[in-house]
Amino acid sequence: VHIEPPSVSCSTSRTLLNISLHAFPVDGSVRAQWLENIRRDNFTPTHGTRVCSRHFPPGNIVATPGGLRRLKRGSVPLLFHWNNYSLPRPSTQGDTGRASDTHGEGI
Repeated sequence: VHIEPPSVSCSTSRTLLNISLHAFPVDGSVRAQWLENIRRDNFTPTHGTRVCSRHFPPGNIVATPGGLRRLKRGSVPLLFHWNNYSLPRPSTQGDTGRASDTHGEGI
């Protein structure tokens, strides 16, 4: 997770790699989800703290008419090294991973 203000030397490589940096949201619940997903102990983001676009699913990033890349409202970072930069697989409805008691018999 990129958590520092971008340096001037990084700007060209970010453009070539189609990477953008995004500030923490002001909305409290979305901001809390960002902090939870980033998994950094004792971390408090500052005004200059940014998260790299690599941590967001591609559908969460939109280009403005001027060519800037922005996050859709409510987007949260989901892609990290600990999940191999992959989205979690959706579970099937009713599949909780627990043994079911379909016959009304206790275990």
